[in-house]
Amino acid sequence: MNHLSKRTRDDQMVLSKFVPTCICVDAKARSQVFNMAKHNSHFGCTYCTYFGVSVDTMRYPMHHADLPPYEDRSHRGMKADMIEAQRRVNNNERNVSVRGHKGFTPLLKLKKFDLFKGNAFDDLHNTYECATQHHNEIIIKEIPKIVVRMSGKMFLDTLDLRLKNIKTPSCITRKPGTCLMKNRSQMHGTEWRNWLLYYAPLCLHGLVAGRFIQTLECLSYGTYLLSQDIISQDHVALARDLITRYLEEYDEFGIEKSRLNIHALQHAHVSVRNWGPLWCYSTFNFESWNHRIMQTITSPKGALNQIVNRHLINFSVELAMNDQRISPEVKHMMKQILHKRRHSQALHVGDHSYFLGKSVMRAPTQEEQRVLQLEGYETVNLNVFQKMIIRGVTFTTKSYVKEDSRSDDSSIFTFQNTVCTIQDIVSFTSQEDQNVHGLLVEEHEMVRRGTPLFPIAKQFCEVRAGGVLHFIKINEVRAPVVKAPLLGSIFFIPVTNLNEVD
Repeated sequence: MNHLSKRTRDDQMVLSKFVPTCICVDAKARSQVFNMAKHNSHFGCTYCTYFGVSVDTMRYPMHHADLPPYEDRSHRGMKADMIEAQRRVNNNERNVSVRGHKGFTPLLKLKKFDLFKGNAFDDLHNTYECATQHHNEIIIKEIPKIVVRMSGKMFLDTLDLRLKNIKTPSCITRKPGTCLMKNRSQMHGTEWRNWLLYYAPLCLHGLVAGRFIQTLECLSYGTYLLSQDIISQDHVALARDLITRYLEEYDEFGIEKSRLNIHALQHAHVSVRNWGPLWCYSTFNFESWNHRIMQTITSPKGALNQIVNRHLINFSVELAMNDQRISPEVKHMMKQILHKRRHSQALHVGDHSYFLGKSVMRAPTQEEQRVLQLEGYETVNLNVFQKMIIRGVTFTTKSYVKEDSRSDDSSIFTFQNTVCTIQDIVSFTSQEDQNVHGLLVEEHEMVRRGTPLFPIAKQFCEVRAGGVLHFIKINEVRAPVVKAPLLGSIFFIPVTNLNEVD
C-alpha cells in the first residue's frame, strides 16, 4: 500500500496507509477492471452467475424458460474462477471464460479488497440513466394512454405542463420547468434521478393505466429508500422486495427490453447493506467534476500536466486557509479569490447552522406565545429572520418566496416524519436567560384516502392547505421538500438526503 504519512507520536512510529475497500464504476468499466465478460456475453454480470438469454444479443430477463439457476458471486468463488481462467490462458487456450472470468485482475493485489463486496452498485448509470430512461421511453412510445385519441405531442405537453407547476428547493438546481420531456434526450443523470424520485408518478397519473404507474412506483420508492440519509434494515428489505417486483413486472414489456444495467438493480440492496446509502459511493460526484476538469485545460499541449498542476495549486490554497501561520487578512483574501460563500451578518446557531440577514424584533402574538409555552418557553421579544442555512442547505420563510419563483425553500421534512411550512425563523432569550433558536412552522395534516393515489410510492405526501402552528428546534429539520400543487391537491415530497451533488 502507499504510505500517506509517517510520523512519531509518544515515541512510537505511526504509519498511515491508503486502503481501498470498494469501487463504483459503470458496466463497461466493471468488465475491464474485473477482467470479465462484457454485457453482450454469457455471465456478463459481475455481481452474480447470471447466464443470460441470447435473443439477437444478450438479454437479461428476471425469469425465462431457458435461464439456468444463478446465485450471487463470492470473493472465494471469483478468486477460484480467476485462477482457473488464468491457468487456461497460460496454456494458450483461446476465448477463455470461466463463469465470465478471463483471468487475473489487478484487484487481487489489494489485500483488503473483497472482490464481491467491494463491487459497489452504481445508481447513476444503472438506475437513472438506464432503467429510468428506458422505462420512460416505453411509457411515452408504447404503453396505451387512457385518453385514446391523445396524440404523442399532447401527451408530452401535458407532462411538461405538470412539470412546470412543481417547485423544488434551491438545492435542486436543475428545475423541472427546464427539464422538459420533449427535450428528454438532453437530460442529465441528476434530471433522471429527480424525475424518478420526485416527479414521475405525479406527472403520469391519469394519463396511463394505474398498473403501469405502480410498476414505476416500485422502482421509485425502492430507490428512494436506498438513497435516504437514514436507512433501517426494514427499509433495505422493503426496497429489495419492491425492486424484485419491479423487475418481474418489467419482464412483461418483452425480453428485448431487458438490459444488463436493469438486471443489476436486484443487487442494489446488497451494496447498501455493505457500504451504506447509495449516495455514499455514487459516481455522481465524479461525473460532476468532469466540467471542472475541462476548465483547467487552456491548450491542447500537455493537457494532463495542466489538470494535475492546477488541481494541486487549488488544493494547496485550500490547505493554506487552515494554516495557523497565515494571517487572517491573507486568509480572507484567499476566500474572496476562491469565491467562498460568506455569511454576512450571520448568526451562528448550531453545528453548520446560520440565521442570515438582518433580524426584526417584535413581540410574539398570542398564538405564538401559546405555542412557545407548550414547549416550555416564555419570552417578551422575538428576533425574526427570513433565511437560514443548515448543513449547507438554504431554508426560507413562506413570505420570502416569490410567487413566480421556480424555487421554494419554505417547506421542510422533520425527524418526526412531519411536513411543515416555515412561517418565521426566530431567536429569543428565555426567562432562564437561555438563547433559543428555532422555527415557527405550520404543520400540515396528511390526506388519508380510502384508496391512495400512490399506494406504493409513499414519499408522495398529500397534504391539506393550512395547518397547526408549532415551534421546533433547528436540529429537528431533516430535509427540504419538493412542493407539487397538482391533481387538485398539494403534494410534498421530501428530498432523500442533503449529500448528493446536483
